[in-house]
Amino acid sequence: MNIFTIPLRNLRRKALRTVILLLVFTIGILSMVAINNVSSVVGESLEKKLNQFGANILVYPKADTLKVSYGGFDLGSLSYDIKYLNETDVTTSIQNIELKKNIGAVAPKLVIVNRIMGQSVVIVGVN
Repeated sequence: MNIFTIPLRNLRRKALRTVILLLVFTIGILSMVAINNVSSVVGESLEKKLNQFGANILVYPKADTLKVSYGGFDLGSLSYDIKYLNETDVTTSIQNIELKKNIGAVAPKLVIVNRIMGQSVVIVGVN
């Protein structure tokens, strides 16, 4: 009797238990590999779909806002100290983007609240 014959004799004596144990370990390893493959395929599919939509990045001018509420009712928010974006600065910033070849379109839009005939109106313009 030595260190190699004891386990071999035990394997022969309890063959069914050894086969079941081997089968359980094999199924466990195969299931882990399958879950890993499925998760990577789902991740790649999700990444592909998100790349189709694009980044859709919106750039706003820096402004401080103040939320106004009275008696538990939200009355909206006020923007103050708005620093508008300069067109030349925006153009140079776009040219400095590392992956600018992936930009499909740039659509500058200006939103201003102004008074016309004594009433406050929102003016939206596209250059």
